[in-house]
Amino acid sequence: MKDMGYGINYKYSHDQPGHAGEQEFLPDDISGKTFYEPGVNAREQEYSAMIERVFKGKYRQ
Repeated sequence: MKDMGYGINYKYSHDQPGHAGEQEFLPDDISGKTFYEPGVNAREQEYSAMIERVFKGKYRQ
């Protein structure tokens, strides 16, 4: 598949700082859509804080 151009410029996320890359793989027509909204309970607020910390506002609403 490499000879067909698949994976060109791919950056392995676990090699990136914080183990999260800034690559976008979603198709344009669904990129930026909200798929998850954390609830008001403590556990989901922890998830929300982790998402903010790792992705630095990329998925902020």
